[in-house]
Amino acid sequence: MRALGALALLFGALGCQAGASPANAEGQKVSFSHKIHAGDNQIGCGVCHSYARHSPNAGLAPASVCIGCHKFVSKDKPDTQTLAAEFAAGRPLTWTRMHRVPDHVFFSHERHLAKNIECQACHGDVASMALDEKVHELQMGFCMDCHRQKQATVDCLACHK
Repeated sequence: MRALGALALLFGALGCQAGASPANAEGQKVSFSHKIHAGDNQIGCGVCHSYARHSPNAGLAPASVCIGCHKFVSKDKPDTQTLAAEFAAGRPLTWTRMHRVPDHVFFSHERHLAKNIECQACHGDVASMALDEKVHELQMGFCMDCHRQKQATVDCLACHK
């Protein structure tokens, strides 16, 4: 019986990590629409994910980047007011994480962008998403299929520590 409880707990934790998370998930104080920002207003991915071209992680914009525009735009909206209050209090924004690779996997946004692989190849057309959704489970099979298609290395040590 104890083993069944442990399995249920394990699968529950894995399910929560693997499942898609809406952009305004619980615990996230400010909702965010890629459709409004990247789609309608054509703000490039690199504005908010500024580390992507120069490091393994894409990074997320600090509240100061958001406030740069939102001190002028949509000031009367509740989310913008929450954003301004969090920024004024010096609290960082928290975002619901959409993708996570296991600790034994090394993934570099920088390497992929240097090869001119578009963000949409893995993340889908986020510019049309009012709420973020996972388009692809970024698991080994997905990555290997892409590496084979692009004739990139399939050497295990390229991605596995």
